[in-house]
Amino acid sequence: MVAVPGQQVPEDDMAKVALVLSLLGLLGCLPVGLVGLAIGYRSRDRIRASCGSLGGEGVARAAIVLSWVGVAISVLALLAFVIASAIRRTT
Repeated sequence: MVAVPGQQVPEDDMAKVALVLSLLGLLGCLPVGLVGLAIGYRSRDRIRASCGSLGGEGVARAAIVLSWVGVAISVLALLAFVIASAIRRTT
């Protein structure tokens, strides 16, 4: 099915799920954020492969970006914790 210009295409539901999971991951639940990241990439690929019959690539992209931000924050927090523990042990 190819979308007709001017016709509204349905948004991929997986993109919405990925966005919700990515937001939860951003709030500190890293495993949920990683699932959101995987679903976001899968949704984006599915949308691109649909030849215009599915929308929501922007939502999928937002989920991917938010997931990577959540991963970066989690890694920095873990690194800070490890450094703080090492400093505390030496004093």
